Amino acid sequence: MRIRHSTGGVRKQRGRWRGFWYESGVKKSRVVGFVKDMTKGQAREAVAKIVAEIRAKHETPQKFGEFVDAVYFPYYSRKWKHSTRENNVNRIEVHLVEAYRERQLGSFRRDELQDLLDAKAKALSFSMVDHLRWDLKQIFDMALAEGQMDRNPALLLFTPKEAKKPVRRAMTIEEVQTMFAALDGRERLIAKLAVLAGMRPGEIFALTWGRMASTHADIRQRVYRRKLDTPRTDNSTRKAALSEGLLNDIEAWRAGAVTTADDAWVFPSERMTPLSKDNCWRRQMFPKLAAVGLGWANFLVMRRTHSTLMKEIGVDAKLVADQLGHEVDVDINTYTLTSVELRQAAVNRLESFVAAKQCSNGAQESANARKLLKRWSGRRDSNPRRPAWEVERHFNFSHLESAGVGLESTERPGKTGLHRKRLLMECNWSAGGAKRPAARFTQSIWNLDRNSSPKRLVPYKRFPAPWKR
Repeated sequence: MRIRHSTGGVRKQRGRWRGFWYESGVKKSRVVGFVKDMTKGQAREAVAKIVAEIRAKHETPQKFGEFVDAVYFPYYSRKWKHSTRENNVNRIEVHLVEAYRERQLGSFRRDELQDLLDAKAKALSFSMVDHLRWDLKQIFDMALAEGQMDRNPALLLFTPKEAKKPVRRAMTIEEVQTMFAALDGRERLIAKLAVLAGMRPGEIFALTWGRMASTHADIRQRVYRRKLDTPRTDNSTRKAALSEGLLNDIEAWRAGAVTTADDAWVFPSERMTPLSKDNCWRRQMFPKLAAVGLGWANFLVMRRTHSTLMKEIGVDAKLVADQLGHEVDVDINTYTLTSVELRQAAVNRLESFVAAKQCSNGAQESANARKLLKRWSGRRDSNPRRPAWEVERHFNFSHLESAGVGLESTERPGKTGLHRKRLLMECNWSAGGAKRPAARFTQSIWNLDRNSSPKRLVPYKRFPAPWKR
């Protein structure tokens, strides 16, 4: 970066002193006072003070670790939820701050940051590496806004394709039935709330009896790592509809509950606290599901199964998104999976539609050709609708169709530049009982003489209008 040693300048504009200086290669200006209140020397001193503060900030660059701890974390923690803050702080501290704690912010280059992501992609998942790429971009964006850098070296970073992407799976109806049969009463009810109602595990374990209505579950809170919090997003605060069979199972579970007070947990632990999702999965659900080959069907798979099965039975995407508690595009692109059987049925329908369309198009073209043949009168200025006197007196259409008549539109020079019609006819005709060879008229323009029989061909001439004859 170019180093400037000037102390700035001042200029008188409309009774005010305006100071000018350069900051990071960009010319800046500011009104420092009124001409009646300060002299030019005082205005110069005010501008020099501003330039000195800016220069001191650039001459004492911060280190990466200091900037993240003192500026980045305190600011963004104000908008992160508690669970999000724990994950983000841990990820940045472990993978970024430990590697670059003593590095100056202005010393980073794009290639070395991309090399870091390439190295992380060999051991970490695609999601983790993608989050690290976004973290780097956000940190350096903030450093750029604070004036600590001239450019963002992480602006063009990309997630390496070598990063491992997870295989997204959803259960079939038979696998869902196998899951319900393998689990016991409490775990079966939890699985039904995830599969049939599409609820998140944090929402399930944060349910209280006061939030359970006769038709739905009123979701106003969630539990994450034993800490109670608001739902994940604004759309997550919702009323999740419950099916009739699921409501019967909930009432049966209520009958055996220790307490059914409004603030009592639906799934309490032995200490009457919300049941831990991790403990419930590892100790109760996973061993039984692994025994029937469904150890991979975690809570995320259950929610994805809900979206996929709702799509297969033809439920509207907006209804599914509202039930799950997120946007429609997230429901379709992230949660909904389509089976090969459904896609095969769809392409079969497309093939049948194309074949039927081809047949209908062929029949329509034939009908249009016959319709055009019957409409055209053979005259240059004729109306597309054929006059009745010409149809009745001078044309035998059945004869022309059997003889083979083709119509061709050509552009011929003239005062009006209109399209003229050419009649191409092929017919076998005889005179005096002797058959003559077929005559093909393609070079000259021919028409039918209105005063002769339909078989007589004469050179083209413009007929006068009927009212002029």
